[in-house]
Amino acid sequence: MTPLLEKHIRLVEKVNKATTEAERGKRYLELRIWREGVEDAGRKLDLMACDRHYIDQGIDRPMCCGVWLDWSPLTDMPLPLPGDPCSTCSPLLVRLYNEDMKKYEINKDGRCVALKSFSDVKAGAIGGFIESEKNLSHEGDCWVSGNAWVSGDARVSGKAMVFGDAQVTGKARVYGKARVYGKAEVSGDARVSGNAWVYGKAEVSGNADVSGDAMVYGNAEVSGKARVYGKAGVYGKAEVSGKAEVSGNAWVYGKADVYGDAEVSGKAE
Repeated sequence: MTPLLEKHIRLVEKVNKATTEAERGKRYLELRIWREGVEDAGRKLDLMACDRHYIDQGIDRPMCCGVWLDWSPLTDMPLPLPGDPCSTCSPLLVRLYNEDMKKYEINKDGRCVALKSFSDVKAGAIGGFIESEKNLSHEGDCWVSGNAWVSGDARVSGKAMVFGDAQVTGKARVYGKARVYGKAEVSGDARVSGNAWVYGKAEVSGNADVSGDAMVYGNAEVSGKARVYGKAGVYGKAEVSGKAEVSGNAWVYGKADVYGDAEVSGKAE
């Protein structure tokens, strides 16, 4: 059993062993947030293995990813789970959805509208444009505001913020406490996470990864499988591509071009 699966089963056990509805809701939300973080990080989790774990122990109960669907502290009747069982376990999927878990809805203009207050967002606040609910998580404090646009299979989660005229498209992921704003664009399978900031007219595309406390701004471009992390910065008209890495306290700027397998680290400029 992998460490990832062991962690998942431990969280599932807390849900199944809850003694009150309030506790079960809290534990299930913890499970959902953790699972979402795993997915956003691009890691694979065999959710069906959780069901097999219980079946191998001789436990014969209706379940979804190991979570018992017939749980109840008082009766034998099933209770609705807070949230949506993930679609990856479709053979066992029972769609039970609690609308109270939703933090926003999408209005006729395609903008997200807050249904409750969270972080600095007030209930009723009109946010940016999202194509569907898969683009913005209902969990955490993430938000899209201004004229920002999130579309395709792109997703914003955690405590991430996308605002201004920024665009997040394709299968891109923005999570953690990341910020994408101005007229910045994040596309393809790119990832922006941690405390990273991407702004100005910067572009992050391909399979690029910007994380840690990194900053990419101006007209800078990060593409390919390039990584910018640590406290590194890329700005001006600089380009980082290929499998290049910029890390530590390094700064790449002006019209610099870092590509191939190049590495810039430490306090380099």
